[in-house]
Amino acid sequence: METSTLYLTRHSESIVITRYFTLILFAFLLLNFPMAKASASGFCKSEKATRYLTDKVTTLLDSACSEANNKHWLTALSHYQQVLLIIPDNQTALRNQVVMLSKLGATRISLWLAQQNPQLFSSRQWLLLKSSHAVSVIRWGKIPLHDESHRFTETETAIKQLEKLLTQLDLKKQPDNKWLKKRIRFDLIVALRDRWKMSQVLQNYKGLKLADKHVPAYVLAAVADAYLYLHQPEQAVQLYRIALQQAPEKFNWKIALFYALVEAEQLEQAIAYIDKLNKQEPSQRKTRSDGKHPLRIKPNPHKTETEILSAIAKAYANDYSLAQNKLENLLKQAPANQDIRNELATVYAWRGWFRQAEQLYQAGLAVEPKHLQLRLGHAQNLIAINRYQQAEKSIIKLSKFSFDRQAQRLLDSWHSVNAYEFRQQTFAQNSSGSTKGSLSITSDSVLFSHPLAYHYRLFAHYRHSQSNFPEGNSTAQREGMGLEYQDTNWLLSTELHQNQFISNQTGVKLNGRYQFDDHWSIAAEFDTPSEQTPLRALGSNIFARSLSAEINYRANENRQLSISSHYLDFTDGNKRQEILLSGKQNWLLSSYWKLFLGSELFYSHNKSVNAIYFNPLQDVSATIKLGTHILSYRDYNTTFYQHISLNPGMYWQQNYTATMTGTLKYEHQWQFGKYLELNYGIAGFTQVYDGGRENGISGFLNFNVRFL
Repeated sequence: METSTLYLTRHSESIVITRYFTLILFAFLLLNFPMAKASASGFCKSEKATRYLTDKVTTLLDSACSEANNKHWLTALSHYQQVLLIIPDNQTALRNQVVMLSKLGATRISLWLAQQNPQLFSSRQWLLLKSSHAVSVIRWGKIPLHDESHRFTETETAIKQLEKLLTQLDLKKQPDNKWLKKRIRFDLIVALRDRWKMSQVLQNYKGLKLADKHVPAYVLAAVADAYLYLHQPEQAVQLYRIALQQAPEKFNWKIALFYALVEAEQLEQAIAYIDKLNKQEPSQRKTRSDGKHPLRIKPNPHKTETEILSAIAKAYANDYSLAQNKLENLLKQAPANQDIRNELATVYAWRGWFRQAEQLYQAGLAVEPKHLQLRLGHAQNLIAINRYQQAEKSIIKLSKFSFDRQAQRLLDSWHSVNAYEFRQQTFAQNSSGSTKGSLSITSDSVLFSHPLAYHYRLFAHYRHSQSNFPEGNSTAQREGMGLEYQDTNWLLSTELHQNQFISNQTGVKLNGRYQFDDHWSIAAEFDTPSEQTPLRALGSNIFARSLSAEINYRANENRQLSISSHYLDFTDGNKRQEILLSGKQNWLLSSYWKLFLGSELFYSHNKSVNAIYFNPLQDVSATIKLGTHILSYRDYNTTFYQHISLNPGMYWQQNYTATMTGTLKYEHQWQFGKYLELNYGIAGFTQVYDGGRENGISGFLNFNVRFL
């Protein structure tokens, strides 16, 4: 389960503001990005009065020195500048003014001033100034821009500067610079993380050859981000925990740890962790008092985020209903919060309610058109509802975010829907009787073209069936070509096919489906000669024309109902009518498995009797389906489910006594990314035909492949 992109982008894609207004944020940035630490004492030494220095200058220099030793950089800078007003060429003031400016984050100015008097600085001091400037550039790179095409300009500049500094360090000549090299390497790791060059982050981290306890917390968090991005969540969990031991107040790292636990498939721990964090976060926070103004109470934005994650965690554990209710309540309380709206739209989509999700996405983007998560989710939703032209326009605009994992998944989805598709279904059955064939094999293959004009696909169809009967083997083949059309509401297809059994028949198949909303749909199909014609009838040169209709209701991912009717008109004069009512409900949901209960009620009526194929005058079957779906393996693009079902039933045929029937089925379902689905299984069954019981075993192999 991939969620890391939500953390990585959510905390890098804040409100876009101009850099001219970010100077007021610098004090906070300085607190959040460690730089070189000056000693609390010994930064400088007091000046002795000489004939070149007045008492006032000496006092100013002493005061500046004292303030610098106590890390009061701004006050010290003021004293040094006062000295320079009196003695413009005072070397101590000139040198330390540069250092104070660097400490305050004004590294561009400090470097410029240093270049005016390069003789005042040793090679080691130059390295310190340049590395501090690189750190400052990293901080500038964290601030979003209106022009997103230049979002990494500052960060790339910092990376080049830090890499150049590493090459300039000669530890053989200057062994005391080992700590400086480590510091530069630390800063480089952070810069590479900000540039999303996660593989290089790990390379530099491993090149440190240091125990984690000797690595600063902010560096460990950057490395953990890289591990999470590169699908190694277990290592990320470990490093986030170590980083939080060093700096337990870091909220963003706590959120990152939650996502890492989810991706490591430690869902129970993740849910317990985020629920605990949510309880710990107060709903309001008090602002600091400056002694002149009273404390002010403001809403706590961290509380909103933990509330959102506590809700979405329930969806990760298959409790979509609870997640939906929590998010809907949050949205009522904060209707202007687009993060809540985005997560609620995501849950709607997971429940199959793509049209409801679309309304939320549109409402959110109308308010915040640059909200990245809304834009990505909306584009994915447009694909789901088959609005491919709109999706393409959105994806083109989002291509600049190709470093983002969610954007990469979106692009992968877009490539998959624009690919060729091959579907294969194979079914085999061995029965103790011969009413429907003692040994039967059916293979059905369809090859689709890539989409044409967004909505159309050409396809080629081949079907082969064969079975053994007392009167001999029966074989049938179908070769067809067709056209499919699909949009938000309609799925239509037409196929012209050639059928070969005892005789050759050219036919046509028309089918369509209309989706009214997220719940209701209807479908209809006409086929001649029909695929539903019993193979034993085809072996006697009898075929049927079929007409079917279906009504479906899908409440959500857990409940669905359908009723269908089929009419077959056989060439031997028989008319068959069938009605099927079915339903399914999932129960007892957990993070990795769910139980389901389903039922089917079937009725058929035939006009004629004594046909060579099984043709009861009337029959009724009632079946209960009880089973479980088990998620046995999940690793980002690969999922593996096991399905087990027991289907006991009763069957009644006119002129015969009702009797028990049943099926026991076991299957595997694999999903390999967007391009390969594999489903296979085996079943044992017992059925009754004309009062005689037949037992048997069946198996199937289905796969769906997309390729460019």
